[in-house]
Amino acid sequence: HGTKPVSAMGLDPAGARLLTGGYDCELKFWDFAGMDSTLQSFRSMHPCESHQICSLQYSNTGDMILVGSGSAQAKVLDRDGHNVMECPKGWQYISDMNNTNGHISMINGACWHPRIKELFLTCSNDCTIRIWDVYQKKKQLDVLKAKDKHGRKTGVTTCAFSRDGKLIGGAMQTIFLSKQNGSIQLWNSTGPFVRSSITNHTAHTPGQDTSCLCFAHDNTT
Repeated sequence: HGTKPVSAMGLDPAGARLLTGGYDCELKFWDFAGMDSTLQSFRSMHPCESHQICSLQYSNTGDMILVGSGSAQAKVLDRDGHNVMECPKGWQYISDMNNTNGHISMINGACWHPRIKELFLTCSNDCTIRIWDVYQKKKQLDVLKAKDKHGRKTGVTTCAFSRDGKLIGGAMQTIFLSKQNGSIQLWNSTGPFVRSSITNHTAHTPGQDTSCLCFAHDNTT
């Protein structure tokens, strides 16, 4: 990636290939078994045009790659980098995010369901987490709206499934103007999604955002 920072990495389940994405908007494929002394990637591409890559993850079976970027549309690629699907972009003039077919602002994070191979999450500055199915390309399955303790909309900086797939977690942006702390919120993955099931409103250090969430194997930590 030259002098540009690396902003995302992903390792396939077999540990044979590594993905890297950076601020240069480039996605690189690395094969440990086929790498020579030059330590070069064997393939590079720009899957999201001029948008920096913020999230990369192989599916549990290693045959698909989920790419999140600074655009409002996540992409799913096959193992060799060919397009499988691109999430649609929502219409930004609709105020109710339930009625848009996709995100309307940049994506901050994306992850696969740990047990259902075709499902994945995305989160965005449009204050929503969305659940998608690879084989239903026209719109998301469900929309989770993020709100602070006063009921105001707040962007989502990262999202994750619990390891058993029963919980969806999201970290909310810190609201700098009001000096309000961000929160971590959890929803049951089967719904209802009207409001979060568990919320910690003081999860963030004041003035800072959470960049990553990961559940422990006990699914409660």
